[in-house]
Amino acid sequence: MWDILRISFESYTQNVRFQFNQHYVLFIFYFILLIKGAHQMFICF
Repeated sequence: MWDILRISFESYTQNVRFQFNQHYVLFIFYFILLIKGAHQMFICF
């Protein structure tokens, strides 16, 4: 019984960590794009 709970909990935490990592990478990617876009606009003006 406890083994099943522990395994399901570990897989759940790994899944959450994986999703968090994905969101973190997307956030950094958008942040870099935002900085590049702002830089280009600044050069244009």
